[in-house]
Amino acid sequence: MSSFALLIAAVLSTVPPLPQAVQEFERGQRLAGNGDIAGAREAFGNAVRLSPGYAAPINELGILLVSEEKLPEAVAQFRKANAADPSFGLAYNNLGFVLRKLTRFGEAVDAYKSYVALEPKDAAGLFGLGEAYRGAGDQANALTAYQRCASVAAQQGNEKLKAKAEAAAAPLQKALGVSAPPASAPASAAKPAAAEAGVQPGAPASAPAVVPPEKVALANQRIDEALRARAAGRLHDSLLTLQEASSADPGNAQAVFELGKAYALLNSYPQAIEHWQQVLSMGVNETTRAAAQQNIEKAKQKMAAAGPATTPDAAPAAGSEQPKAPALPQEAQAAYNAGVKLYGQQKYGEALQQFERAIAIKPDFAHAFAARGSTYFAQKEYVRALNDYGQAMRLDRAMASPLFGVAEAYYAMGRKSDAAPYYQAYAASKAADAQPNLQEIAKKRLAERSK
Repeated sequence: MSSFALLIAAVLSTVPPLPQAVQEFERGQRLAGNGDIAGAREAFGNAVRLSPGYAAPINELGILLVSEEKLPEAVAQFRKANAADPSFGLAYNNLGFVLRKLTRFGEAVDAYKSYVALEPKDAAGLFGLGEAYRGAGDQANALTAYQRCASVAAQQGNEKLKAKAEAAAAPLQKALGVSAPPASAPASAAKPAAAEAGVQPGAPASAPAVVPPEKVALANQRIDEALRARAAGRLHDSLLTLQEASSADPGNAQAVFELGKAYALLNSYPQAIEHWQQVLSMGVNETTRAAAQQNIEKAKQKMAAAGPATTPDAAPAAGSEQPKAPALPQEAQAAYNAGVKLYGQQKYGEALQQFERAIAIKPDFAHAFAARGSTYFAQKEYVRALNDYGQAMRLDRAMASPLFGVAEAYYAMGRKSDAAPYYQAYAASKAADAQPNLQEIAKKRLAERSK
């Protein structure tokens, strides 16, 4: 394993594991050291089964996945270790390392911050935090992290890491016009002083909050993903991704504007109008204001018309006209959209209620069945998820997403043989809602099974 982040010796969880679990964990370490990956995986798995809250072997299973370049799976494994024991710092460090390799820098920042809070004197962790901040485009916090790393490394006599941190800090110091950190440099982005921002004591609670830079970067990334999904005709995916963008950075006018359009493309005009009206209150430029106002008027016309109308105009520089979703009863569509929003906020119980309402109104609503299946999957209710994905496939044979859902549910249940034909079908699908990144995961699952 090439990184120091994955070579640190694992320590026991703060919850005492069973002696047999410790023996299996130590056996797994010996096997891994001798290159017996399959044997190590079995031993670590035994340790976890004996003591489910034992974070050390859960973490080691993640390390094995990294050694096999199964990075998304490793992320999930390290998160399991975090959940099993939040005080087990090593898993946060390893999680940050893998997220950086996946260029998911905003999430990597959160992982390293958790690690540094537990291990503030680990210079390597501070360097990783600096790398994550830099990847997220937050130069100020990256500089602070590198400088803290250099200071800690100097105290510990680690001249090599000190020099590395100083070299990383130098171009940031130049770009930011600073030569040394403030005496009490904060770990997060500084907020403007009250006088400069015009905020007085007793200011209204609605004053805009400072959004962390990593959240801003995440929102912009999600907007790009959503627009690509929309261009491919994946309207459901686009709406869900824009919900994530808006949640990450509520003040992002583009996210709100495009979210309005996403609702309009699904014929949910009241929600579309609500979002475009929000854009008008956000201090946007005149061109964007005019586009939002024009879309509001067109949406009102559609609501009043008996038949279909043209798609609302795009925001400036947004591509060609997008495909339209099939007409649905407005009540069913509104319930579906509300469920998607709640799902994006991880309010799964409330999301289920909305999807069930949509299905009650329109019993052949394939997308609602697929969405409810995904919600059951998120709650680890795999049998129910299978039932809903199967119903979605029966109702709309053109959809690919339920194929992947069925495969993942079988996989999570340990029924890999049953999952294989669904992964195969999804990987080969040319349907509009087939996502290339998920098709790659399907191919990897199939390759894993053939080993």
